[in-house]
Amino acid sequence: MRYFKPPKPREPPPPPNVAELIKYLVTRVREAAETGGPIYPLLVTGDQGVGKSRLLAAFAVELKRAGFSVWY
Repeated sequence: MRYFKPPKPREPPPPPNVAELIKYLVTRVREAAETGGPIYPLLVTGDQGVGKSRLLAAFAVELKRAGFSVWY
């Protein structure tokens, strides 16, 4: 399953479905933990006011529900 699909040249990418994105990220963290692989930091960038903090707060809640410790 791949989430990122590059946009056409000079076309902004479509906004992600937040619920889908969070589910995808939690699944990837769970897979990495189960296989013993490293869990790397996640960098979220974007313009001011687009919801980066809300996205990460929701991601942290879902990770806690999945049994992970979240430090922030």
